[in-house]
Amino acid sequence: MREIAATIPDSWKDEAAIILADSESINLQTGIDGNSVTVRYCTWYYVNKRNPPILAALSIQDIAAYEDIPEIHATAFYPDGSIKNLVPGNRFPVTGYSNLEYLFLNNQSLLSIPSYEEKMLIRLEVDRRYFKAPFSSSGYFRDRFNCLRKTILLSWPASIRLNYRLVNNEGLDIGKSSIPGQNCVVFEAGNLRKIPSEYPVQYPEQWFAGVHFSFPPTGVADPTWRSLGDYCLAMLSPALVSSPDIKACAASIVDTRREKIIEESYRYVQKHIRYLADENGNHGIIPRPAPEVLEKGYGDCKEMAVVLKEILDAKGIPADLVLISSKNRYQSIESTPALSGFNHMIVYIPQFNGSPIFLDPTVKWGSVTNSYYSLINQKAFILERGASRLDSVAARKNEGIYRIASHSKLFRVPENEIWQLSGVISLKDRAAYDLYPILKDLKGEEKVPAINQYLKKMFNLDPVTVKVLQEGVDSIYIGFSCRINNKFIKADKSGFLIDVPNLYGYATTFNTSEHEGPMKFESVEQSDSWEVPDSFSEMDAAPLDHEIAAGS
Repeated sequence: MREIAATIPDSWKDEAAIILADSESINLQTGIDGNSVTVRYCTWYYVNKRNPPILAALSIQDIAAYEDIPEIHATAFYPDGSIKNLVPGNRFPVTGYSNLEYLFLNNQSLLSIPSYEEKMLIRLEVDRRYFKAPFSSSGYFRDRFNCLRKTILLSWPASIRLNYRLVNNEGLDIGKSSIPGQNCVVFEAGNLRKIPSEYPVQYPEQWFAGVHFSFPPTGVADPTWRSLGDYCLAMLSPALVSSPDIKACAASIVDTRREKIIEESYRYVQKHIRYLADENGNHGIIPRPAPEVLEKGYGDCKEMAVVLKEILDAKGIPADLVLISSKNRYQSIESTPALSGFNHMIVYIPQFNGSPIFLDPTVKWGSVTNSYYSLINQKAFILERGASRLDSVAARKNEGIYRIASHSKLFRVPENEIWQLSGVISLKDRAAYDLYPILKDLKGEEKVPAINQYLKKMFNLDPVTVKVLQEGVDSIYIGFSCRINNKFIKADKSGFLIDVPNLYGYATTFNTSEHEGPMKFESVEQSDSWEVPDSFSEMDAAPLDHEIAAGS
């Protein structure tokens, strides 16, 4: 491996850690009690720079709901020739998730690297067994570390005709081979680039090269989204039960109008069920029974979803559970049905004011018509017995739009003759929805730093004063004043151009050529108006620039 380390490209010399070689052997197995997937990972890390010490501790996470405890073997090879076997620390429960990890992280094993130093090698071997096969469905060639070479081997029983495919929209140089006499395929690639963290990819599974496969939970039949949905509903069936308390909740909703019943059912779950992640054991993927969740008054996304579905069922309103994924996370590939690409559960109603709607009861500040906003354009696996399907969340008519309006007045401060801009920015619909959760728990002056940061980021304003004039999930009004300098106004004898407030999302504008993978842009409606003194346009450019600059 040290010979390979000598071939690290010069452009990678500033990287703290590099993967010299990474292999992933995926073996699909059928069984009487259900199918399984075993995966062996072997990764060679090279410490290129001691700081930052990003490899001083390695964590290996596992999801007890659908996999066995991983077997971990690690060895450190030091520049002086010494070797140390690394023993994983005790497994301990963890919660939370990052954009590129699963939601249900039950346990974590930690490897501490003693005498961490430059030019050392670390070999990490991890053996995993997924006893629920649909929760393993892909192997990717990219990682947050630069990698000199990556190998993915996929093998399967002769009794099945495996549905697999290589997705390589980024155009990596990937070789493909097979082993004579075996049902397997080998993919190899070299000199891979790291995932650029400064430019998050909206749909990484559609860009980064990877091998995707679809393996049935039982038997040998090629799974479909319909059959996989029935498998999910069978797992969820113990939770989908009613009770006298649930029926009493439904009976307390006296309005007979369909839309009002849906709204009140949604608000009931929001008010009476506190969100609390429950990731232990099977509860990582299987919710507790709806009556138990209602009685205890807390639950995670899937448990809040089953309670809402049961209340709606009691009112005679059809509703389906939906598996979905948070933004910027690897999702499932439509052509290879699997469950690994989902980390959240919501509810789908086929008809609400003339069109389908998705409801997310975990959004405590949301309403029926906006709780799905953060999931727009995400893939949604709608679970309907015998008719499950992969769809996507679309904004309903006149919903999910960033609506912004501003009115500003340019004036000269009498005390110091400095030019300032004051005005009001109104945020409605999705623009208000996105900002409201930041403001809702802040009091009085606590809101000022958050508003200052928001105005700077989204409109390129640098406020002197700010004030929240009106605050709600559907509508927010912000009063502001800010100094104006010659960065924001261009003037000469022929006229002037004011550059603030800028278009919404000023600091997040980008050149699409710098991004990777497919992109979907949000709908934005913005109108801006200014009041300018009559004498302003008559000023000469030179003194104007001087006076404006004095206020910077």
